[in-house]
Amino acid sequence: MILVIPAKNEEYRIGPTLQAYLDWFDNLKIVVVITPGTDNTESVIKSYQTKYQGKIDYFLLEKFIGNSKGKAIRAGLKYALENYPTENLIGFVDADNSLEPSEFNKLVKNISKADLTIASRYLPDSVLTDRDSNLRVLASLLFRYLVKILFRLKVADTQCGGKLFKRGVVEEILPRLKIDDMAIDVEILYYCQKLNKVIKEISVVWREKKASTISTSPIQFIKTSWQMFKSLIRLKVKSL
Repeated sequence: MILVIPAKNEEYRIGPTLQAYLDWFDNLKIVVVITPGTDNTESVIKSYQTKYQGKIDYFLLEKFIGNSKGKAIRAGLKYALENYPTENLIGFVDADNSLEPSEFNKLVKNISKADLTIASRYLPDSVLTDRDSNLRVLASLLFRYLVKILFRLKVADTQCGGKLFKRGVVEEILPRLKIDDMAIDVEILYYCQKLNKVIKEISVVWREKKASTISTSPIQFIKTSWQMFKSLIRLKVKSL
């Protein structure tokens, strides 16, 4: 199994996430895609490469203004396809370990029943802990409402940072993906639904972590929200 982790200014969170996942899963390789920022994310990853020989790859994107999650995920998925041709499961998670490996393992256990499995914070059995930002709650509510209106996706939670795909799904959807920001999740699910892929949503325990730029800075919140709104509109226009 290959996991892609997008990382920008994740010096203090990426290390524990790498350790948690590599200690939990025996046959796991991680591809970290770094968008250059202002901290020592790359140095931290190098130190974990030494500890977990042959388990961690990483590479740098060009410097990117704004949220680069989509750009990083696209690049990571492409890297996984090209460099791990025999791996049949490819996924991605956030760098902050909000979805702990024991919870991601639920996606692994259910992938045989679907084309892709996605973690959800909003199913009846899901547990969402430690959410401390009213801005983040507001952003989530508005975004979910807009997505429901525009795309009629049959999932409760498009944005949860944990998704796992069978290889063939990645091969089929990757050429279609264009979004650079956090709306990449919607784009992925939109094309999977359009191509009649079986999407299985899994209830998880999600432990919200502090230090997200969207939750701590009102200015960044507005910029990120506007960027994602524009991405959704472009995707909707493209789908017409």
